Amino acid sequence: MLPYLILAFFALCSVPANALTIYRIGGGDLDRPDLDVPYEFVQLDWADADPNMHGVIEQLVVGAGFLVPQRLDPNVNLTPLIESELGGEIRILEWTGWQVHEVEDVAVFDQDPETAYLGDGHYLRAPGYGPQMKYWLFDLGGRFFLDRIHIFPREKFKTHRFIENFLIGINDGDPLKDGTRGYRVQWYFGNGLRDTGFDFDVVHDISENTRSDLDLDIPAVPVRYLLFEGPENTRGIWEVAEFEIYGAGPAPFARYVSNVIDLGAPASFGPVTW
Repeated sequence: MLPYLILAFFALCSVPANALTIYRIGGGDLDRPDLDVPYEFVQLDWADADPNMHGVIEQLVVGAGFLVPQRLDPNVNLTPLIESELGGEIRILEWTGWQVHEVEDVAVFDQDPETAYLGDGHYLRAPGYGPQMKYWLFDLGGRFFLDRIHIFPREKFKTHRFIENFLIGINDGDPLKDGTRGYRVQWYFGNGLRDTGFDFDVVHDISENTRSDLDLDIPAVPVRYLLFEGPENTRGIWEVAEFEIYGAGPAPFARYVSNVIDLGAPASFGPVTW
């Protein structure tokens, strides 16, 4: 936890020589510094970081007196929070590429186990013109440690609307690794094969599944994107009432950059403390 940061400097021109100015970032609930010399004091809050001023707040919880990495509760389903709180989005693959999810997709993250998405084969056709494929791409908005995913149909359909075959992939969002992961999402459009621009490490590739209630562990590595790929069933249809994603612990990477502070003139810095 970083409660506050103090920058002190002496301006050398444009203002009286040796004029002391103190900037404090954070600690807005504290009193002014108590010094025996005259000085100008400027209070800057953590939350003032503005991208237009080159400020950055990534995967941090900001308060008046603290700045800490986001921490995930292993008992809280992240899927309905992706768009509302995490700054991410849920996408689907269409003929034109990745698109924002449709209204019918909302059933998998509306926290209502009585609504469901039906995997009845009305979605994208896979490479090779084989079975129809459904793709969900969950962009968490940042890198987190995930614990598990939980997928299940409505209670009244648990005996016969399970997913027979599916794949789960993860991508940590590091652009330097793009093209090196083992699985690429591709599909046919017109007469050619198109690439979605995403590759994944496969963590679950399940065929001939007969379980309706699925709890699947996710490796303890940073994850930015989670992929679900599922073809239509060979017998009957599948459905998903809820697609739940659970994380655990603090964000593995967090970053704070203050706004640029224009000192107005060349200056000599004194101590930097926190």
